[in-house]
Amino acid sequence: MLTTFVMTFALVVGVTPITAFAAYEAAVYEAYDESSLSESGVPEVDIPEDAVVIDFDDLHNAHILDTLTLEEMLAEDETALAQFLEVLDLMEAQGPAIEAYNVLMEAFTQNVDGARILVYREDYAGAYVDYDTLVIQLTNISSEAIAFYRELLGSDAPITFKQVDFSLNQLIAFGEIFVEAIEAPIVRFGFDTKSNTYNITLDQNSPESIQVADSFNVHSRFFPVPISIELGEPSELMWLRGGNELRFTSAPSLPRFSVGITGTRWTVGSGASGERHTLLTSGHQFIGRPLGTRVFNSVGQEIGTLAMFRAAHHGQGLPSPANIHGDWALIDLNSTGIQQASNVLQTGERITRHIWSIPVDSHVFGTGVNTRHWQGRVERVSQSEHFRHPVNGTISGLHTARRQPAGPGIPFPVYGDSGGTIWYRTGGLNVIVGVLTGGDDAGGVWFFTPLERIGSNFSPHSWLN
Repeated sequence: MLTTFVMTFALVVGVTPITAFAAYEAAVYEAYDESSLSESGVPEVDIPEDAVVIDFDDLHNAHILDTLTLEEMLAEDETALAQFLEVLDLMEAQGPAIEAYNVLMEAFTQNVDGARILVYREDYAGAYVDYDTLVIQLTNISSEAIAFYRELLGSDAPITFKQVDFSLNQLIAFGEIFVEAIEAPIVRFGFDTKSNTYNITLDQNSPESIQVADSFNVHSRFFPVPISIELGEPSELMWLRGGNELRFTSAPSLPRFSVGITGTRWTVGSGASGERHTLLTSGHQFIGRPLGTRVFNSVGQEIGTLAMFRAAHHGQGLPSPANIHGDWALIDLNSTGIQQASNVLQTGERITRHIWSIPVDSHVFGTGVNTRHWQGRVERVSQSEHFRHPVNGTISGLHTARRQPAGPGIPFPVYGDSGGTIWYRTGGLNVIVGVLTGGDDAGGVWFFTPLERIGSNFSPHSWLN
């Protein structure tokens, strides 16, 4: 199986970029019977069968007035408050380095058929935050290279350089050849910035995975580029996870997911060009649902309709589906939704800025309908994660964050938190960086789609008052 393939590539001298992903069978979402809402405690409203219910409490003015800040919410737990304040101090120190990283990613961004894609320099090998400094990894730290990055980021940017063996282009190109060739269930794959390797995780429940991993480890020393194979448990989307939902009635529960943030999108079309008020959330809830699917808030008010979404190979309304990755959806708001639109989170925080991407070792916060607050450290960027029902495919372009602090009992996102806001704080401002996709509670990691994967399709509300 893999042995012949491994021995063939042991002699490879150069690599060619390969970005194609395997096609997966589409999964059809089974609609819920929502005919007995009153029995489940939800107010009796006329909600059609194709409706999707979204929790909209954080955008309802009556609830905004009653919210507590995170500091107030944690005040009674001295340990949790101390950990929170420690992370705030760290975020403050990281702010300038993250700004520099965002400028760097913008320089690497190209627009192709309306989609934002990253095209790295041949010497670039990733970057990460070391306290208050952005460490830029290069395969050749020459005076010319240093001059390029200094000129791009500014002479006062908090950056330093580290030499490594392999560029991201080399890691990705060679690694994705293995991804295409491995005949075993793949859980996730992508480059690891700090170890300068390409990692592939196989499903530990599969006999084929164990066989491939054993064969791989025997021959890995012959590879011209470092590839590692691990065994792990498949992750779950933050939606309908087994064991999370409890109810007191025989009526089926409603699918719930979370608001990311409201904003605007630019539309082009006959008689419809211009800005539309829009809501950002995750996309996997909409698999099998058509454009125009109506969305309701938590009290049964219709607030808008599905304009476009993407989750793995599923997507609708996209200008260029093949090049736009991640897990996200945009809901065009009606007059009711526009009146409720806000940049305030249910935690009481107000989003006042947005940034397209965030580097390894940055610290971020999250909030969703079921888990009011959690936090983590970005561990990897631009990862590809294989999810089961309803996606049955690989969502690429995700960032991975590890639970902080580690250990049982630490808040972790659960089903229903999908689409929730991921942000950090710097200079007293709250900066949104993406929306939640899913996670692996046992492994202590969760995944989010950075705003860079949505690109020009969406601009978040980030007013100051």
